[in-house]
Amino acid sequence: MFGRRGLGVVLSSLALLGTSVLTAPAAQAHDGPIGCTGQASTTYSPGLTLTPRPIGVSEDIVYRCADAPGHLTAARSHIVGESPDGTCVAFHNISAREVVTFGDGTTSEIEYPTGRATRVLGVNTVRLEGIVVSGRGEGGHAERVMQVTPSGTPADCLTSGGITASTGQVRLTILP
Repeated sequence: MFGRRGLGVVLSSLALLGTSVLTAPAAQAHDGPIGCTGQASTTYSPGLTLTPRPIGVSEDIVYRCADAPGHLTAARSHIVGESPDGTCVAFHNISAREVVTFGDGTTSEIEYPTGRATRVLGVNTVRLEGIVVSGRGEGGHAERVMQVTPSGTPADCLTSGGITASTGQVRLTILP
């Protein structure tokens, strides 16, 4: 049915196809959307009180992430931010920078120029929107939503030290 030449062309084509199929997912895994969920541990300095004041925020997150092809990986992240007028009730004008390190060693550095947090029934919801400034997903849009419960009691907001820590759930989405 195939001559020697036809068989050679078919075998060469199959070899090239096999090579491209084996290498394509790795390259594409970095180009699609990335969705991560995780657990965050946050500290505030100085602590949150009822009086608005500049607050520094430091947070460590352990993520579980999936990219477009559905590949799951663990990731860790560290975020540093600030609010010029943070309180126990709300944060305004939050800015932050996050570095996500994925299980394969790649990173995404995300800059969040603005964000907002509100508190309802003791739960703070923090929304940040930003841009991936370097690494995996560079140039992409990032959205981060976190729901945290402060450590301590609401009465701690009345003390000079305030609330200094919280824990909660985080969802990070990076879109190309």
